[in-house]
Amino acid sequence: GDSYEIQSINIPRKIDGSARIVGHKIGLTSPAMQQMMGVDIPDFGHLLDTMVPDTSRPVPLAGFVQPRVEVEIAYVLGSELRGPGVTRADVEAAASHVLPCLELIDSRIENWRIGLMDTIADNASSAAVLLGPHEYPADVISEPRAATLLINDVVVAEGSTADLLGDPAEAVPWLSNAV
Repeated sequence: GDSYEIQSINIPRKIDGSARIVGHKIGLTSPAMQQMMGVDIPDFGHLLDTMVPDTSRPVPLAGFVQPRVEVEIAYVLGSELRGPGVTRADVEAAASHVLPCLELIDSRIENWRIGLMDTIADNASSAAVLLGPHEYPADVISEPRAATLLINDVVVAEGSTADLLGDPAEAVPWLSNAV
C-alpha cells in the first residue's frame, strides 16, 4: 500500500545520489515479530551498496539513531531470481552460497514505537548489513541451524534458521515474488 509507495520513492532518490541496489532483505519472518506487528506475512526492503560497511574496521554509529543488531543469513545468488512464480527449486538452482551476517536495523521513531507502515516506509528498518567472511554452500542451512549473538562473551540473543518462515529457503522465494 502507501508504505511501499513511500519506499519506492525513497530508494530511487538514494540511487540518484549514486547508491546502487545490491540485494533485498526480508523482515518480519518470525511468528514473534509478526505477532508484535499484527501481521501474518513478512515485509521487504532494499539493500544498497552504501549499507554494506567495511567489516575490517568498527562500524561508526554516528549515522544511526537507535540501532539494533539482528543475526541473519545472506543468500548470494549466482543467477537472477525474478518473480512471480519463483519456487524453492529456483532458489536452490540460483544460490551460489550463503553468508552469516549481522543486520543493523534502525528507526527514527522514538523508542521504536513503530507499526507495520512505519517499518515498510523506512525500507523495512534496514540500515546496514555486515557480511561474514566465510562462504558456505547454500544447502548448509537445509536443516535448522542455531544462531547465537554474543557481546563481550555474553549471550544476548539466540535463534534458529527455522525462525525464517520455518525454513530460509522458503523465505527467498517469498522475497523474490514480492519484489
